[in-house]
Order: sequence, then structure tokens, then C-alpha cells
Amino acid sequence: AYTYLNLYGYAVDAVVCNRVFPQHLADEYFKQWKQSQQENLQFVEEAFQPLPIFKIPFFDQELVGETMLRRTADVVFGEDKTRGGVGDPTRSYYSGLPQQIYTQNGHYVLSIPLPMAERDQVDLHRSVVDELIVRIGNWKRNIALPTGLARLEIAGAKYEDDRLNILFDREDNDEDPQPQDLQPNRWETLKARLRGAAG
Repeated sequence: AYTYLNLYGYAVDAVVCNRVFPQHLADEYFKQWKQSQQENLQFVEEAFQPLPIFKIPFFDQELVGETMLRRTADVVFGEDKTRGGVGDPTRSYYSGLPQQIYTQNGHYVLSIPLPMAERDQVDLHRSVVDELIVRIGNWKRNIALPTGLARLEIAGAKYEDDRLNILFDREDNDEDPQPQDLQPNRWETLKARLRGAAG
């Protein structure tokens, strides 16, 4: 389960960002908007790795009607990769398991893929109560913790089989978290983060 949609059994194989300002835009009026958007796009890339991210440019018309929908489809799925097209829209663009939560030896385990990482380069810390930050050199990923894990202490972490497994202590005196409390709340966290950046 990678985003809010996965709570209902929908597989997510890509992320689409709409109304992306072009890099060559130099108008002073859009300077602050462009900077804010770049910060948000960076957060989206960090939060949703390793899913592919398709970017739709800020068109000169609203996305209304068949003509504009076809134009958008040509940008995202057209075969010309110089325009950002990625090809066949009917194929799946990601089929892995970006995030797993399970129990093992008395701990809850949050497992995320980190292929080809060097064990001694992995840095893990908590930024706020319900968010973890994983760093590998200049690479960073924000992980929104589900409610059931956010209240638990981190017991340790292991890097094995190209995955980072983060262990959380189970609470001895309280009831175990309910299944819904162990589901990722990434979508709500992302919306809150973007609202804050826009304010």
C-alpha cells in the first residue's frame, strides 16, 4: 500500500503532476510560484519514490474537451521521449512493493526498498512524530508513518536483501494497533504539506 488509494485495493503504478511550469519561464511575476512549485515537486519525488512521476506542462488552455485531453495524452504517453512521453498507457509502470508493514519477533517492521545502497551510508531519523527521514548521501526520502506506528519507539533498523527494515517496539500494556492504523497515511500527509507550502 503506497498511497491512500491502496487502502481500498487499488494498485498505483505512477504519479502525475499537472500544470508544471516550464524551466525556461523567466517572468518575474511567476518567480515565486515557480520556486514554490519546484519545492513541492522535489517533495513529491522524495515521498513517492520509486514510482515514476509524469509531468504535465502548464498549457495555454484548460484541460477541457477531447482536443486538450488528446494533447495531454500525447505529452504523457506519446512515444517521443524528448517531450517526456513514456509510451504505452495500457502497461503497468511499477509492480513492486514500495512499502510493507508486518510483525516479526515481537516487533512491527516497516520495510522499504533501498536497492544498491551502502549499509554505512544509510541515515535514519525522525523529523516529527509521524514522519521519518531516510538519507543516503544526497538522496532523501520522507516516510509518513501510519497512526499505529507513529506512537511507537524505534527499536532499530536492518539493511538486508536490498530493503531497509525499521523495527518498532510493540506496546506491552496497550492493545495492538488496529489494521487500519497500520495503513500508510501518505496521501493525507502530502495534502497537508502542500497546503502549508501554498499558504
